[in-house]
Amino acid sequence: MKLTRVQDQAIQARMALIVGAETFDRLFAGIRFDENDGPLLYVYAGSEEIAAEIEDDYSLHIAITASQNISREVELGCRDAKGASVRALQ
Repeated sequence: MKLTRVQDQAIQARMALIVGAETFDRLFAGIRFDENDGPLLYVYAGSEEIAAEIEDDYSLHIAITASQNISREVELGCRDAKGASVRALQ
């Protein structure tokens, strides 16, 4: 299921409150919460390094926030800007 623009922005806004402005600008600027495929939420980040850091440090926060926003339980699968999968949670 493709997330709407409003859902994407709502998740971004909630994450900005959680991580703070400096971290949000460094990691989440340009991020896109794109689609939900079963329990997996695909997130596109600016680079592989940023995607890996987001997944390592904030995947639980994103999963909880997205679950509340789209009313489904989700896990996180980060991808870089080119669409290459970084890792997906099992």
